[in-house]
Amino acid sequence: MNAIKNTNFKQALHADHKKEVIGLYLLVSDKPSLNNPDKPAIVGKLFLKMARSANASVLSAELNIYGLCSGKGTAGGYGYHKASAAIKDALLSAGVKYSKSFGGVGDTAQEEALDLLASHPSVVEMFGKCAWIQAF
Repeated sequence: MNAIKNTNFKQALHADHKKEVIGLYLLVSDKPSLNNPDKPAIVGKLFLKMARSANASVLSAELNIYGLCSGKGTAGGYGYHKASAAIKDALLSAGVKYSKSFGGVGDTAQEEALDLLASHPSVVEMFGKCAWIQAF
């Protein structure tokens, strides 16, 4: 199971109105939504946010798998992949640990880490078969 990429990026402000949402992953179950049985249930979200700046800005990641875990992470500075570092930090704060570090190394490693989380027995037991979809 792989994360699906959508290259139609949109800019949006998150609830704090200070940072732009630059990426959004949805954890989607193979079970139908309770509100709309024709659509799959969304059982988690991962936001990537960054403030506008001419300098290197801190990237934030906010993870919430409904009823299971949540966490926040940040990454700043230069010279590495900030999104994967922030996601790793958010997962660690949610209590998710990996045997191999993927923080700061790129999109492929972060997507593999998210796919592992989607297939974790606790997630599958609670929600059924799941996959991450990159909404934007």
